[in-house]
Amino acid sequence: MFPIEHRLEYGKLATFSPNRKYPIYRWFHYKEAFARDLVVELLENWKPKRVLDPFCGVGTTCLAAKELGIDSVGIDVLPLALFVSKVKTRDYDVDEVKKWADFLLKQRPGVYSTERIRDPLVKKAFLPKTLGMILWYKDFIQEKIEPTEVRDLFTLALITASQKCSFAFKDGAVIKIIKRPVPPIRNVLKREIKKFILDIEAFPKTGAQARIIEGDARAIPLADEYVDAVITSPPYLNKIEYTQVYRIEHAIFFPKRPLPPLKSYVGMDLDNIPEGWEQYPLPARAYFADMKKVLEEIFRVLKPGGNAAIVVGNAYFPDHDLIIDVDIELAKIARDVGFKVRKIVVLNERWATKKRTIKRGKVRESLILLRKL
Repeated sequence: MFPIEHRLEYGKLATFSPNRKYPIYRWFHYKEAFARDLVVELLENWKPKRVLDPFCGVGTTCLAAKELGIDSVGIDVLPLALFVSKVKTRDYDVDEVKKWADFLLKQRPGVYSTERIRDPLVKKAFLPKTLGMILWYKDFIQEKIEPTEVRDLFTLALITASQKCSFAFKDGAVIKIIKRPVPPIRNVLKREIKKFILDIEAFPKTGAQARIIEGDARAIPLADEYVDAVITSPPYLNKIEYTQVYRIEHAIFFPKRPLPPLKSYVGMDLDNIPEGWEQYPLPARAYFADMKKVLEEIFRVLKPGGNAAIVVGNAYFPDHDLIIDVDIELAKIARDVGFKVRKIVVLNERWATKKRTIKRGKVRESLILLRKL
């Protein structure tokens, strides 16, 4: 029905891993993100003037656009993702950052109470002294670092440093606590801030602007035909861990910004499902109904002749022993919305297993390439 091209050698481009070698991209490890190199290749081929990522995560699309001198807009709903995206895509006065870094790193954190932390998982994730010092640094940065952009930059450095001084490990939908020797938070924070400064100095100064917006991809807050290209990766069907796997970071650094209720996420409202896709379980029907709204919105804000690239993963429902080809279903929806489906590029394949050992078939991770005629 649609051209399908297997490019498994590009598999890593659907992961965050390659970003670890690039300045600024590596500031926060976000396992749901795709690679900078994928975005750069698409943008260099398309040469748009403005690009959109309606599920921007930690801003890989917008940062790559900025690197190439292209204006961009990123949209997300998670407080942590929005914060990281904004910090990574800002311009900085390096001399001012260095001045405030010297001020911060001369401080000696004192003993600090952890009583305000109510989440038991957070307390299990750190030594009491480490958690107390993290809270001390957090408050000191918020109260004493005057420029907003520098304050946010150091807060992100502290978030990253905290992860490296934690017993918590993200394993799929589960946060595991594994006791291990951890370095002093003061030393790790110092290294992170120095790395951030070096990365800012190394990143190209193109003058391109990235606008990061809190919003819903099903109702994109942009005018019709506003962008020339869209590069994004929506939540994968039957995968909701991204809403909880950053629970520790949200509890410490965004306590007044709780995670939105699950029903505000794509595919999570099982109470109001329109007709269609009756052959699938309810979560899949809800997902495709929401993704139809997303694709309609992408079509609306994309200029004629514009391109869209969507990284998606197929799904296996063990209770129904059913593999769903999400890439093909979304391509069908995109075609019905009005897109020309150029092709589906298969980036990864893995075995779906039942009861962990029984192989039931392969599921793909794919790149859907679309064009608005």
